[in-house]
Amino acid sequence: MMRSVQSIPLLKDLSELQKQQLIDQTPLIPYTANKTILTEGAFGNDFYIVVSGQVNVTQAIDDRVVHLNTLSSGDYFGEQIFAASISISTLERTKVLGIGSFGLVYIAKHVPTGRFVAVKEMYKARLETSKQMGHVLAEKDLLSSFHHPFILKYLVALQEERKVYIVTESLLGGELFQRIVNPAGVPTPLPMDSARFYAGCVVKALKYLHTRNVAYRDLKPENILLDSHGYAKIVDFGFAKKLTQKTYTLCGTPEYLAPEIVMGIGHGFMVDNWALGILIYEMVRCPCRYSPHLDDPQRACFTMSILRGKVEFRKDADPEWRRLVEGLLTREPTKRMSCLAGAVESHPWFNGFAWDDLLAQKMPAPWTPNVVAGDDVRWFSPVDTDELTELKEWDFVSPEKDWSEF
Repeated sequence: MMRSVQSIPLLKDLSELQKQQLIDQTPLIPYTANKTILTEGAFGNDFYIVVSGQVNVTQAIDDRVVHLNTLSSGDYFGEQIFAASISISTLERTKVLGIGSFGLVYIAKHVPTGRFVAVKEMYKARLETSKQMGHVLAEKDLLSSFHHPFILKYLVALQEERKVYIVTESLLGGELFQRIVNPAGVPTPLPMDSARFYAGCVVKALKYLHTRNVAYRDLKPENILLDSHGYAKIVDFGFAKKLTQKTYTLCGTPEYLAPEIVMGIGHGFMVDNWALGILIYEMVRCPCRYSPHLDDPQRACFTMSILRGKVEFRKDADPEWRRLVEGLLTREPTKRMSCLAGAVESHPWFNGFAWDDLLAQKMPAPWTPNVVAGDDVRWFSPVDTDELTELKEWDFVSPEKDWSEF
């Protein structure tokens, strides 16, 4: 038992006496085969160490139980205790990933355990000035309710006088955008199998969201990050919304906006299926809108041609890929192909695709990033330090509203 305790990073700062006391006060509980020990999403204070035998980790996805991992002697679980141990004082910023209008995203080291996490740090006053307070509260509430292998994993939300923080897992493989556009801005189309793999991750994530009546509303390669194994995960839920009826907010990225958003006639989660069609098209076709030589009017012209149903396909384009894209880019939402209904998964373009292996993350990824440390950010674009200096001005501005709900 002592050997198992000594191998756990979370407990490494305990003295030998404290570790022995922990062992003495920890009951040894035998479990019979197929006994459920812990249910996902149920918060508890228990921390489990596997002394002998094996523990299967499964998840119910799409009405099926999928095997995710097998734990053996020395492994541990019940990491709500890890999230509960995170505070502002225990985090040490190491590398900045990006800078936005309201704050920055960076990798931080959880000093007590040595683990690395991602932190989205935002200024309260800046959010209030931009009338984004409600969006951030909604983002935190939604993200904390999700449990899916292809959606960013939420850990905890924190705040202090002038800032709020959303702490999540760190995804160090960079943006999917960088897989289809090289650093010089030149489009680099993906092989069909690679596009199918990334699309599969997104399809499963969208189906999970739509089952819960959540519209993501900002699908694009920049909002899809790759983990250290090369799997794709949807991040940034600032525009996501739980729907009870049609919504009329104009939001998202222009090139990915569905016709019903542009026309302002009200929309639901079918807008995500439209954006999925654009994504699948761009991964394979890499349209000229990515060209650094294209000006804004030309980009607008390209977008409008798609909204009118004029999508360009090469004569030698894969026919099933083309039919899938056309099905997703159907102007009428009620006739549009849907992830929720299973039409995308069962489409011939995905024939032979091992969905169970994808969910269990047993399928080899098309590309695996070489990540050598928990704060290795080589796969992200360099950050403009001038922007960081400009943000610092908000360090001295106090918020005016009540942030107790965060």
